[in-house]
Amino acid sequence: MRAMLRSLLARLRRRQRGPRERVRDYAPAGAAVYLGTMGEVEVEEALKPLLPLSAASPLLVVLIGRTWRGRVVVREGKIVAAELEGVDEGSALKRIRRARGPALVMAFPARALQQSSGSGDLPSSP
Repeated sequence: MRAMLRSLLARLRRRQRGPRERVRDYAPAGAAVYLGTMGEVEVEEALKPLLPLSAASPLLVVLIGRTWRGRVVVREGKIVAAELEGVDEGSALKRIRRARGPALVMAFPARALQQSSGSGDLPSSP
């Protein structure tokens, strides 16, 4: 019983510490600001040149490898959300950090999507 409670508490703590943002919360806000490739390095190493660009506005980074596809949101020099095709959201960040190249890397300025109010009303025109 105690072991089960401990594992439940550990799961809850991991969820609290995990990224609260999702890649789906962001949309491209313009043309690509970076297009390149990454070699046989980990994704975090390949994203280092993009970190200064993410200081002004978030970046939506699309990564296309031979056998995998992922999207990452980088804001203020940190990966805040990750999505890896075929992987659940909870472990996507961990797995995408370990993903290795070669891959195509495209970075777009991103904007946060507004959360819907849930009322279903259309905005009034001015």
